[in-house]
Amino acid sequence: MDFHLTSFQWDKAKHLNYFKICKGKDAAVEVITKFASNENKLEYQEHSICTEKELNEWIDKISENILPSSDPTAPRMCVVMLGRGAHDRAFKDGQGEIPALPFKASGPFEKLVSRFHIHPRIVKTIKKEACYFSVQHHGHEEDHGYDMNERYKGKMTTCTARTSSKLRNDIAISVTYFPETQVNLAVFYGCNKKQKVIIKEKIKGCPLKYNHPLLLLGLFFELERKRLDDEVGELIQDVGTHLQNCGALDLDKQALDLDKQSKTTITENLKLTSALTELEIVIKAVKQQLVKFKAEGLKLETPGTNHSSKSSVSSLTSVPLPNGDEGYDSHESQPTVAAGQERKVSDTMLAAPTAAERWASQKIRERTDDMIADLDEWLNDCASEKETLSLHMKTTLNTISLKGNQASSAMISIALVTMVFLPTGTVAAIFSANLFAWDGSGAEKVGRFVAICLGLTFAVFTVWLLIYYGLPWLKRRRGRSQRASHSA
Repeated sequence: MDFHLTSFQWDKAKHLNYFKICKGKDAAVEVITKFASNENKLEYQEHSICTEKELNEWIDKISENILPSSDPTAPRMCVVMLGRGAHDRAFKDGQGEIPALPFKASGPFEKLVSRFHIHPRIVKTIKKEACYFSVQHHGHEEDHGYDMNERYKGKMTTCTARTSSKLRNDIAISVTYFPETQVNLAVFYGCNKKQKVIIKEKIKGCPLKYNHPLLLLGLFFELERKRLDDEVGELIQDVGTHLQNCGALDLDKQALDLDKQSKTTITENLKLTSALTELEIVIKAVKQQLVKFKAEGLKLETPGTNHSSKSSVSSLTSVPLPNGDEGYDSHESQPTVAAGQERKVSDTMLAAPTAAERWASQKIRERTDDMIADLDEWLNDCASEKETLSLHMKTTLNTISLKGNQASSAMISIALVTMVFLPTGTVAAIFSANLFAWDGSGAEKVGRFVAICLGLTFAVFTVWLLIYYGLPWLKRRRGRSQRASHSA
């Protein structure tokens, strides 16, 4: 039981040293900051940080008043996107490449862990190398000493997640959400350039009034959905190209060409079937985590409710939404918190959500249902492609069997003809060697010649029957007798 994982204490040997330091120069780190609407500040800011000094300065500047502050002008969302180190391939030790940080020193990451309150469970999450999602709630009566440096004593919700390493471009994320000030901090690990662009676009287009503990986790699963969509489309295209290229086997080709062609077809079929099966496993794992993600959203939406019953789930589907459609802009429900204001809830329960958080929660749940439906559709596509490959495999094997039967029939015909003419030719050769008198008047020798030929032919045919049919029959009979003796 991992009860110790509720603690924020990072062990240097067990946790920090798991992340590998880049041996080359520092790589660019993308950071995003979102502020509440304010006339004096931009609502959205993004920076590309290339040096350790710049990153340390940015972390110090951001963390000056972000955690305990309820100032409405303070940052409400900070996202750090870490790529992979320049020499990440040197760290392939069975744990994947995500732990390869784009730093040449451990100082910036240790400061990021401290100031962003990153939960050490991220290490266990990354080690799983399979799609995984977890949520931890801190700051309640049963939670003791959860903060690693005693900097913040309020309630927190921390999340960790990662995608499967069986596919390309896997990533991980750690999120820390402060419900009393509605501050969202997140770190993405292992992002490539394309993923960074998508993250920027999604965060830029999402208003802060929809801030939610699971908002950035939803963005994370959107990235995984995009990755799976690309993988499924590429694999289905490969299957179509393979079936189009190989076509039907040509029976008129020589046996050697047919054998080579069939082996290539069977090998490619097995590779594609294996890839489809592996992709199915990944999709099922993602679907399982999405169901878990949806259940956690229900728990946050109505704290203290028993979500195991169908009635509680059905009641959540009828939650009244704020007035207005997608452009919900109710200033009365803005998630800004006045100085010193806290939500009056029991310490043993989750913080009660605001109207904006409930609105965001329902939107996240609806989008999660859409993603689950997409996963089901892709599972059906994979199953359909596997059936197509199986049918093609059966056709290939039947073609090979037909060609083998034709070759076997030809060999039997040749053997029968040989068994007739070989004795005749042998006897004729003997007669031509003057061992027998052979002239026009020696017609009485013809009967002897025919008798010898028929005798030799019968002997050869008998030997062939014994070898071709007799030996297998003897083996089967011996096997039956052995099984009978064992059973007795």
